[in-house]
Amino acid sequence: MTCLVLIFTFNSQNTSFAVPVGGIVKSFKGLGKIFNKNIDEVPDLTKNADELSNTKNIDNGINNSSNSIDNSSISQTSDQLSSFDINQVLTIKKSEIIDVLNDHGLNNVNNLIDSINIDDFFKSNNEDIDIFRIIFWTGRVFRVSNIFNKPKQEDRLVINCNTDINTFYFTAILEKKKKWLLLSNNTIDTKKLGYYSPSLKRQNLYVLQDIESYIIFSTQTIEGKKFPNNYFIISKNGTFVHEKNTNGTESPNIIINNAENKILNSNYKCNKM
Repeated sequence: MTCLVLIFTFNSQNTSFAVPVGGIVKSFKGLGKIFNKNIDEVPDLTKNADELSNTKNIDNGINNSSNSIDNSSISQTSDQLSSFDINQVLTIKKSEIIDVLNDHGLNNVNNLIDSINIDDFFKSNNEDIDIFRIIFWTGRVFRVSNIFNKPKQEDRLVINCNTDINTFYFTAILEKKKKWLLLSNNTIDTKKLGYYSPSLKRQNLYVLQDIESYIIFSTQTIEGKKFPNNYFIISKNGTFVHEKNTNGTESPNIIINNAENKILNSNYKCNKM
């Protein structure tokens, strides 16, 4: 089968688009077969051309080199590391971005980022959550926050967030081409919880709101569920909110509309590793 590829060229001066001719979008759908798992495990890479165009001037201050590792910040929080140790944090920070994405189940996306489809090729199989998802988000909260990204800006962050029961490690890939928010590790204190509960697996996360004050995101929607089972907020002052949606029935509106109150009432925190 012959696949037509839409090439988007990014630079600091302009953005050019190869516009599809009727039938091109449909021809892309056969590409889904290249993935080992269902298409929902690969995030949609676009909602529309406007979102892509609006991201072209966002990253002027980002340092694309990942060779400079802040070992001191990792050492300061080393007591928080258990199964997710210092070496794993350093591996995420020093590895090629494509290798980090592959390690989180995002196979083959390096090529697909450059073959953008205008409409819905990379949408998941769940329209209920797709209407909330932001594909080309900018990571504003990480850029304005002294906790996460100043004075030195980086092309990726590893962030540790804790509740009474859960420990999470999130990886934010902030390169120019496409930004990703990943769950890199989750451990659960089953003694405090009182019963066994499986940890969340490494995965790409869905960004639902992206503003300077906070970022709202979720796990992927489990097959057979209407909405994700886990919602999260990270605020610019490091406050962390984790909301379980056990039955997968609660819309993201529940957390989006009440985000500020939930942040004010949370005692949980996140730290940059």
